[in-house]
Amino acid sequence: MKKRMDMNRIAQISIFVIIAVFLVGGVLITFFLFSGKFSYSSDFKQETNNIRSSVFNCFKIVSKESLNYVGKQGGYSREPLSYYLDTGFYSIPFYYFDNEILIPSNEYVSNEVAYDFDSRRSRCLDFISGSGFNYLVNYRNSNVTMGPGKIIIHNDMDLILNKGNQSTKISFNDLPIDIDSKFYEMKNFASYIVYSSLISNQSLCMDCFSELASNLEFNLEIDNQYKGVLIIDILSNNTDASPFDFRFLMTNTVSDTVPNVLNVLVSKNKYNPTGNLNITAPKF
Repeated sequence: MKKRMDMNRIAQISIFVIIAVFLVGGVLITFFLFSGKFSYSSDFKQETNNIRSSVFNCFKIVSKESLNYVGKQGGYSREPLSYYLDTGFYSIPFYYFDNEILIPSNEYVSNEVAYDFDSRRSRCLDFISGSGFNYLVNYRNSNVTMGPGKIIIHNDMDLILNKGNQSTKISFNDLPIDIDSKFYEMKNFASYIVYSSLISNQSLCMDCFSELASNLEFNLEIDNQYKGVLIIDILSNNTDASPFDFRFLMTNTVSDTVPNVLNVLVSKNKYNPTGNLNITAPKF
């Protein structure tokens, strides 16, 4: 009887040992499985954070390129709405042409900066394919806020990154591009020059403008190499500024310089009075 009880006790102990082995084994297996999974997730998160930083830094570079380009074209990225000078590299708009003021609004210029930025931003994603990730992009139009000393680009774009069985979405709309820029001041200074000239009966007070430019930390250059046309360049004292320069044109001697120029421009679209000057009319 005692022997049978000992056998039963041994059997019970064996069962407990087996159960304990299974429990410990299960815990160990679960630990290693989840440990490996968490480690991979951590690596994935670090990699995607690195991609986000690289893309965002590229966006900042691209945004400055856009500001510089639009500045050289007097606030335009696309073909100007008004008459402009086609240099072969840039289209410089007339802000004053044959007694007509043709200055684009700040809102329009902001939209042109946004358009130019949107046309460049896709190149910031080119490196992702070589990093082992697949990606999808949801592009929407960016929005630009232009104010004193500041340009803010709200880049409305979603980037979906995939690697293996893991995926994440990065919304760049939550990462506005904040740039120290005097674009607003340059544009307003250009408008001031045009309206001052109009009020002063088409005369330019160079000393007045130069003093104001200096106060704004600008340099002012006016080129009158073309008869009847002034090329006005507002330059930043800071060579790293974006934009570095802001260009526009003025003329009020069209009728004397180019007979019937408006009819010629509308009918032929382009007119070259000197062999070097290529004025283009807006498309009506």
